Amino acid sequence: GQLITYYSIDGSTPGTSYWAPFEIDRTRTVKSQVRELQPNNTWSYSAIVEQTVVLKVGTPVIGLASGEYDPGTAIQITSCTPGAVLRYRLDGQPPSDSDPQIPSDGELLVGNFTLSVRAFYQYMDPSDVATATYTIPWNYNTGGIAGGLTYSAALTPDGTVWSWGSNTVRQLGYGERWKENGGPAFGELVVSQANSPQVRTLTGVRAIAIGSDNTPNYGGFTVALREDGTVWTWGSTFRSQLGRSTCETDYNSLGGYCVRPGQVGLTDIVAVAARGHHALALRADGTVWAWGANTYGQLGDGTTTDSPTPQQVLGVSGVVAIAAGYEYSLALTADGTVWGWGYNALARIIREGTDFGHSA
Repeated sequence: GQLITYYSIDGSTPGTSYWAPFEIDRTRTVKSQVRELQPNNTWSYSAIVEQTVVLKVGTPVIGLASGEYDPGTAIQITSCTPGAVLRYRLDGQPPSDSDPQIPSDGELLVGNFTLSVRAFYQYMDPSDVATATYTIPWNYNTGGIAGGLTYSAALTPDGTVWSWGSNTVRQLGYGERWKENGGPAFGELVVSQANSPQVRTLTGVRAIAIGSDNTPNYGGFTVALREDGTVWTWGSTFRSQLGRSTCETDYNSLGGYCVRPGQVGLTDIVAVAARGHHALALRADGTVWAWGANTYGQLGDGTTTDSPTPQQVLGVSGVVAIAAGYEYSLALTADGTVWGWGYNALARIIREGTDFGHSA
């Protein structure tokens, strides 16, 4: 008699007739059953056969072999599955979907740690874990700490950044996890707050700064200077204080924040500072660059217009140190003079004749 094969891919009783090969986009339990038309015009049913077909994300590739390397050596991590999210740990343990993501350029910098990386993709089983162990012969820095209104960050001598506290505007830099069962791809915070410094968010860092004010839902952002002279930011974009016009390719700036570290378009930077809604960077050539809020001229570019990208501070050169106040900025030059610009209502900037909105 006539034979028809039926199948299902959601674990239910087979009910779809099979005519040609079909595709699955996630781990599925496939069931099949053959039905035969009998001479009396009734159907007989075979036993149901089932098999679970596991789709697993490809194992990430760590581009630098285990070993001892100079500080600043880059570790390139790549995914074998397009669109997969790469998460990592620095203690050798298997990463979960609540661990931090690899930065947007796919790079970490070496330190004294065992790196473990795993790839995640919605509906698929996580990849196997790739690992490598690194050591450095000397430290990036002597360590440091920075505090904001509702969160804090610490820098360890081996160049790793830890953060804890509130994460309302993603100022901890942890990223977000895949949304389960459909819906928005990235709809759930990995960490809404952290009660202790439990997750590293960036590597190869020699200095950090926090920008924060009295508006916890808008102001928090973090700035990190890496050993290679690049600047990385994450957190609130409320007043363009991240210094970059776009967030990561897999997250748009929904809600006015960037959820994980991204690079600012500057090189050869030797120091960073941040406060309120603006940030400063000192270049090796002695010039100062600023971005973010500029209501009172705190960017020093001759305007009072906010800037989402770094602008050079005008009229000051030969700078050896910088500091950022709530709505003002300071610079120390090699000859021992101090320059200031921005808000001066309370004589924050000691300069005769200075008024609101002064730009150096």
